[in-house]
Amino acid sequence: MAVTIALTRLPELLADMVRETFVDDPFVRIQMLRTVDGDGLDDDDLDAAIDRQAPDMLIVGVDAGAADRTVPCDLLLGHPGLIALGLSTDGRFAWVCELRLEARPLRDVSPNGLREAVHRALLGRRR
Repeated sequence: MAVTIALTRLPELLADMVRETFVDDPFVRIQMLRTVDGDGLDDDDLDAAIDRQAPDMLIVGVDAGAADRTVPCDLLLGHPGLIALGLSTDGRFAWVCELRLEARPLRDVSPNGLREAVHRALLGRRR
């Protein structure tokens, strides 16, 4: 079963490079996210396009000079099943963002084990 990767906000050359990366991959289908009219997306249109085209992953270009590179992560709040890959528009940096429910069994259910698990979980959230 093929997965769909949608591209948006990438410079055309970078979008071409991503498409070329998967051209021979039978499990990946690439599509461009666009408005219903076929125009480029602004912030208001992006959520609607994701809902309409329902990709498995979104590769979104993020301005290489931007101080805030959390744009792909913010998209997950409205689309928790989506995996977002942020790609700097100069092609030098990339990061994957996803929301995951994860259950980890505790091996030690003693008071010390519980205390350690709580501290580890809370410290992991403070980044």
